[in-house]
Amino acid sequence: MYSNIRPFWPPLTAGIALGLVLFVTFLISGHGLGASGFFTRFAAWAGGEVAGSATQANAYLGAFLKGGAGPLASWITWEIVGVALGGGLAAIAGGRFRLRLDGAPRLDGPGRLAFALGGGMLTGFGARLHQRHWAVRRCAAGGGRLPVSHRLLHRRHRGELSRPGGLGISVPIYDNGVASGLFSGVLFGYVLENAGFASPRKLTAQFRFEDWSVFKVMFTAIIVAAVGLYAVTTFGAIRPHSVYIPTTFFWATLTAAR
Repeated sequence: MYSNIRPFWPPLTAGIALGLVLFVTFLISGHGLGASGFFTRFAAWAGGEVAGSATQANAYLGAFLKGGAGPLASWITWEIVGVALGGGLAAIAGGRFRLRLDGAPRLDGPGRLAFALGGGMLTGFGARLHQRHWAVRRCAAGGGRLPVSHRLLHRRHRGELSRPGGLGISVPIYDNGVASGLFSGVLFGYVLENAGFASPRKLTAQFRFEDWSVFKVMFTAIIVAAVGLYAVTTFGAIRPHSVYIPTTFFWATLTAAR
């Protein structure tokens, strides 16, 4: 019945492709790929619509409401839209597109949805656990009116911007518009689907130490992107610290992995 299904890419191939997508995204936008930021902004916007006063008073979510910028003004929203499009295209091209609920056979549909919801909430909580009040205020500087591109330029190259001739460098180009987000998202989603990351069976098999594809893909992608950034920095194509790389927090990562 499913004889036309194409196999997932080998982990090395998928890892190299994902690393190249991440590397190109750094050169275009000045930062990497992500997902949790979209849900944070959407939660802040939804909270503002339902309970505006309480959300604005919240030390975490309130900062995202300043300036009245909604989720559509954020680069990462369009990246997520692109991920859905790219993943869908890859699934259709590979003959893997199905509408179904995956999960343990002993669970019925509602049970599977409940476990998926609980796991997603815990993952989202862990993904944003590293945030601090000062970081939230900094990320929401300008009340959402200034995109990441301008903030990075002014913070990292304030002295150079004031001199005649400007920066004198071409990358990163700090493009955080709709087209940039869609472009990176489509590539991101296409690679993730072909790597098998849309399969809950493959993801849970990694946690059981039965399938190391996820680790191999992610580790390879990190190495490829890191080598690429090191190379362009060494040859002077970009200046050191001109791209934003978030700090790693062990306990937040551990919580999200659970």
